[in-house]
Amino acid sequence: MDNYSQLTNYSIMKERLVPEVVGYRANAAELKDMPYRRLHDMAIVYRFLIESGDDSIATMRINNRLMEYMGVSEEELYADALEYGPKIRPMEIMSLADMLKDLTNMSLDMSGGAPLFVATVESRVRGAGIIVYEDFCKAAADVCGGSFYLLPSSIHEVILVPDTGEWDAEVLLSMVSEINATLVAENERLTDNVYHYPAQNTPCNRFEAVVSF
Repeated sequence: MDNYSQLTNYSIMKERLVPEVVGYRANAAELKDMPYRRLHDMAIVYRFLIESGDDSIATMRINNRLMEYMGVSEEELYADALEYGPKIRPMEIMSLADMLKDLTNMSLDMSGGAPLFVATVESRVRGAGIIVYEDFCKAAADVCGGSFYLLPSSIHEVILVPDTGEWDAEVLLSMVSEINATLVAENERLTDNVYHYPAQNTPCNRFEAVVSF
């Protein structure tokens, strides 16, 4: 799609709209120029996926100028991203062992404790936005067997830890902070926080920050 009139026609482009999550503090300056909404210490922003014609996908993040030109509001972007995002980029939840096997082509023994899971999208690129999907928490709770911790691994994926009593929240916080500092590129970090979803008596997609900012 290279026709400018199509690229700026929201009625056409909204079907290519997906949500993305980024770290709020690290992107505070950039966020001033784009529509977003807070999600704890993260921010939800919006991006169009565009077919480039050679079986690859180009993307275009929406800034305030484009939003105003298209004549839409952040509320409309949010609603449409939640409607079309799951269709364009369905979430995938798999065990961490299977994810590592896909990446390294090696079978790793991760027995001896509660299994960990990874939630992302098929391309593994900017997949952390799936935490915004309306059915994310239910799907994650089903896989984890109930309540779970959400570790914001990077903008590309999140890690799910079943809350079986084997993990202490402070240990998880320390783990996320250390991984961010040593293994995740600064522009791909989400937050040093950890979130918890209590499966019982909690509305879907209402995970809570372990440490409030």
